[in-house]
Amino acid sequence: MYFEECMSNGDWDEVEKYLSWFTKADANPESFSIFFEIRRQNYYEVQDKGDRKMMLDILKRELEVFTLSQADLNRGLVPLFQLHSFRKQEKLSGHGDEKSARMLLMANLKQLIEANPLIGDKL
Repeated sequence: MYFEECMSNGDWDEVEKYLSWFTKADANPESFSIFFEIRRQNYYEVQDKGDRKMMLDILKRELEVFTLSQADLNRGLVPLFQLHSFRKQEKLSGHGDEKSARMLLMANLKQLIEANPLIGDKL
């Protein structure tokens, strides 16, 4: 499946572009969660690479829309900006390596996608 291939490759822009054919982030709670989880994974991967400029860009451009409606999301992501490796944090150590984290994300997204009345079994 195209969607899963893009997820496995970490092509987050293409993942969002493809999803946008079916739903928008603000369409319903499931869509909100799907888009947030994808953007958060992108943020984690950029953090792994140590690209602070890109991390800040993601926080400002891509994640801010979510944190405006749920301030606790922002409180969870901003401290990661100061870490050299978020995977060393006990709370986030379960994310494993990039490939494992993507597989875990895909499993979580499958549940959200199936529960989303706008997407259902279209992917």
